Formats: sequence, C-alpha cells, structure tokens
Amino acid sequence: MKTILFTCLLLSTICLSQKKEYYFNSIRTNITKAQYEVAGNTTDYLKFSFENDTAKIFLIEKRDVEGTLTEEMKKAVSNLIQDKTKDTLFRNKPIVINYHYGEDRCNSTSDKYYVKGKYDEFVKKSSKAFSDLQIMNFYSNSEGIFTKHKSRIWHKDEDDVLRNAFFSMKMPCGSFVVIFPDDTYYVWKGEYSFDQIYDVLEKKLKPNP
Repeated sequence: MKTILFTCLLLSTICLSQKKEYYFNSIRTNITKAQYEVAGNTTDYLKFSFENDTAKIFLIEKRDVEGTLTEEMKKAVSNLIQDKTKDTLFRNKPIVINYHYGEDRCNSTSDKYYVKGKYDEFVKKSSKAFSDLQIMNFYSNSEGIFTKHKSRIWHKDEDDVLRNAFFSMKMPCGSFVVIFPDDTYYVWKGEYSFDQIYDVLEKKLKPNP
C-alpha cells in the first residue's frame, strides 16, 4: 500500500485542490517532516524532492545498504554479468561494480586524469590483495563516460537490471555495489572514493599476504 501511494503521488494520478507535502524514507514509508530534516542533515542519507501538479514529495535515501540477493535478483544479475564476461565461474568471485547513471554536475566537473589515476591505483592494489576479484563498470546512460572515463571497459546495464536491483534513485557521481560469493552485497549510493570500495572488501575478505 505504501509503495502504491508513493507511485501515485509521483505520477500525478491523484487530484488534490492544493499541493500537499508528503515525506518518505528509503523504504517508501511515510515519515514526518521533522524526521526527514533530521535524517537528511546527516551524511548517512541524501535528500530528494519532487513536485507535480498536486503534491510536493520529499524523500530521504539511505546511502549504504547491506543485504542478500534474492533468487530473482541473483538470476537477473548473474545473467547480465555472465553475458558481458562470458565467465561461467564468476559467481565464485567477489565482484565490484562501479555504476554511472549519466553525466551530472558532480561528475562533469571532476578531473578525469585524477580519477583515472585513482581508479588504476585501486585496480592494481585490489587485484593484488584479493584473489579472483572481478571489477566491472556499468552505465545506465553513457553520457560523459567515453570522454572522461574512456580508458575503462564499460558495459550497458541492459534492461536496467542493476539499477532495479540496487540503484533505483539516480545519485550524484554514481554509486557502487560489491557482491560476494555468498550472495551478500554492499551498496553505496552517491559520490564515493575508491578507498571506500577497498575498505568494504577488506572487511569481508582476508587480503593476500
């Protein structure tokens, strides 16, 4: 019911005589304005707002999410990754996915040489520390990636499989997810450093000596 209400508000399928304000948390449950303001003023959440002809909608999105793949998620994600890598054994490996939603004010102003240097450093360090680590880059919208990040191999998120599973809201400067062989995962939404990804791997996996 709460998801239906949120969707209806967002798509303007309800009619009100004047605009009313609605507040939702990450799981689309109604919250108060005070709760929205308190959570939104921390680094743990990002705030979003939408407006249509009938309502103003305010949403907080939790930036870090840990979970376990459902069978449906595992099948969809596995099919996508196997199609891109042609690797039938990838599920035995930890997988890092950097996700690009499209160009925005955040990533369009970044220094491409600095980002490339940090990415290359992360790949070298992580690949040495964690056996069989798979690092991939996916995009929803390719705008900006082939001019600023063309040195990486990019894959299209076909049918928005990854976005539907992990990245429903468009976040500034992209997001990442780490999927472990035991089907657990860690998602960070919005601007991040490659050091953050390494820390996630280090907490879950034992680095090579």
